[in-house]
Amino acid sequence: MPTKRPRQCAVAGCSAIIPIGEVYCTIHRKEKFKRYEQTRDIKIKRFYSTQVWKDFRRMKLARNPLCELCLAETGRPVEAKMVHHLDPVTEGGTFLPTFEETQSVCYKHHAILHPKGVIKSSIHA
Repeated sequence: MPTKRPRQCAVAGCSAIIPIGEVYCTIHRKEKFKRYEQTRDIKIKRFYSTQVWKDFRRMKLARNPLCELCLAETGRPVEAKMVHHLDPVTEGGTFLPTFEETQSVCYKHHAILHPKGVIKSSIHA
């Protein structure tokens, strides 16, 4: 069975090799996150800095350590790095949902859920 090869960062001109399941190298991921942070609602930003969210996120990723979307689409195990709200907070979802109201996802799928690094709703975990 063929395996995916590591590839380059998605930023034009960047030659950094990234792990499978990721979209950007460490440097560009930080830059994208910094730009994204500037657009977020202050209440949402504050919540994701709380110990309550950090504990929830840690438990969710311990319970579902693999990207749920990669498993559903390809059956391949890819490490989840983010917790995604199925019902975004900005659209009436709760700040602290149940485990069933969230998904463990890789960076690639989180970027697909929120195109071009613009988080229309939901969060960075």
